Amino acid sequence: MTHDLGVALAVDVPGGPLACRSWGAEDGALVVAVHGITANAVSWALIGQALRGRGIRLVAPDLRGRGDSADLGDASIGRHAEDVWAIADALGHERATLLGHSMGGFVVAVAATRHPERTHAVVLVDGGPPLTDEPVAEDRVEEVLAAVVGPALARLDRSFVDAAAYRALWANHPGVSAGTPDWLLDAYAAHDAAPTGTGTEVRCRVVREQVVADAHDTLVDTEVLEAVRRLAVPTWMLVAERGFTDGPDPLYPDTAVQQIRDDSALRDIVRVPGTNHYTITTSPVGAAAVADAVEQAVQGVG
Repeated sequence: MTHDLGVALAVDVPGGPLACRSWGAEDGALVVAVHGITANAVSWALIGQALRGRGIRLVAPDLRGRGDSADLGDASIGRHAEDVWAIADALGHERATLLGHSMGGFVVAVAATRHPERTHAVVLVDGGPPLTDEPVAEDRVEEVLAAVVGPALARLDRSFVDAAAYRALWANHPGVSAGTPDWLLDAYAAHDAAPTGTGTEVRCRVVREQVVADAHDTLVDTEVLEAVRRLAVPTWMLVAERGFTDGPDPLYPDTAVQQIRDDSALRDIVRVPGTNHYTITTSPVGAAAVADAVEQAVQGVG
């Protein structure tokens, strides 16, 4: 299979250009895909490939404060949600299917509840429903964020001797390395890092303050916490079998999945075998499951 990282494009949003990547024919049904809290658009590459030939155009932004949009400030879940519709507007689409992984699930749920008339369907991937039973206290946001995300957050506070050392961080991450192809790991790490200006040294491009602002919204903001429960459009959800570091405890255990079923009008919730929180999008088995769910949502089947 060709290693397809998509076509780069930029969309004008308040504050400047939002960097995006696009897979599929321009006349395909639009799917806007939103990545996780410290991720970037390259994380959708396998899914973009898997959707080729299905009449779908997948467009994924580097969210504000990440990747090629690292210098674009004013991050919040609500701001990201409005950027989703700015992408649709720029591409000439009144309606779109929304796809979100991890924090991206919260973003697309808010985008859909704000503009249900523009939302064809929603696909949530191991994210969207609240992670806690009650809103988190303001002074505990960073503590909870660190506990959930772990090594992915710690990398934002350090530099690396060179690009190879930064790649090694991901190659040694138990969650990422458990099924992500080498070529995708290479591309993701390269897109995620930038020179510091000191010799060969690099650091992650993700802006920590923007990550914390987004985490605050997913843990505290009432609009964000209630978005999935308020969804009034066809919605599917896929959840991983394992957690962030490939441990046995998933982000959404069976009890949480049952609660989501009880509290929302989701069409279906499917646990994807052989995946963790990362590899549900970055492994062949995870990408295939997500691509099939997206096609089902676009076609309105189920």
